Order: sequence, then structure tokens, then C-alpha cells
Amino acid sequence: MRRLVTTEEERVKAECAEQCGRGMVNFRKAFKRDADGRYVGVVEFRVFAGTLNAKKILHHLGTVLGLCRRAHEVRVLGGFTKNKAQIKRTATAVSALRYLHDYLGWAGSKRPVALGLFGPLHAEFSTMRKEAQRLCKRFDERYPDASL
Repeated sequence: MRRLVTTEEERVKAECAEQCGRGMVNFRKAFKRDADGRYVGVVEFRVFAGTLNAKKILHHLGTVLGLCRRAHEVRVLGGFTKNKAQIKRTATAVSALRYLHDYLGWAGSKRPVALGLFGPLHAEFSTMRKEAQRLCKRFDERYPDASL
């Protein structure tokens, strides 16, 4: 990811995107062009893992929409290094989820609007949040040395 962000060469960006295709976010299609040379690439979020749990799906959709809205709001990607406060706030999956909810304006008072939460996503937020917290706690128990 760092190389993808720091390089100016389109060929190198495309190579990096190709290598990032198997994770939770697939960048392989990000640098595709149409016959006229315009970007038609997409970023694919792979998060559902075959679930039919509506709470999980709604939380994932809200997160994707919130991150897209946040990216549109700032227009520029920041660095991928964490400062000391962020390291402390994201040491576990549970704390990282809390940080994400704050970053998207879903909790805390950092932003005046809840990015990506509308309709059922807003109405069901408390149940979605509980499910996401349960999954994060389970992750922290299974992988205590994950070093997020």
C-alpha cells in the first residue's frame, strides 16, 4: 500500500494493485481503462465472507459508504503511519472499531454528521454496533498478538 500511494508511475501503481488483490480490499481493478483511455476502475470491498447475518451486512455496507463519503470529504489520503494517539486508540480490534466509529462520525463528537448512515443503516446502528463489537472481541480473544 505504501508503494502504491508514494509512486507516481502508473505502471508501478498497477503492479502494486495487482499484488493487493486477495485481501479485504481488492485494488486489482482500480487502474483499468476503457478504449478511450478513461479510468473505469473500481475498488472492491470483500467483507461479507458468505454471511447472511443482516446486522453484519448492514454494518459492512455502512462502513463502506462512510469510508467513501469520508474519502470524498478529505479528497487526499493521509499517511499510513500512525501517530502515538492513534497507536493507542487502535491497539485491539475493539478499540480500532471504536476509533472507526468516531472517525466516521457515528460516535463521539468529532464530526457533525454520521457519514454513510441513513435509513435502515441509521435506525439499526445500535444493533449493528453490538454485533460488530462482539466480532471484534472474538477476534481479540483468538488473536491476542495480532498487533493491529
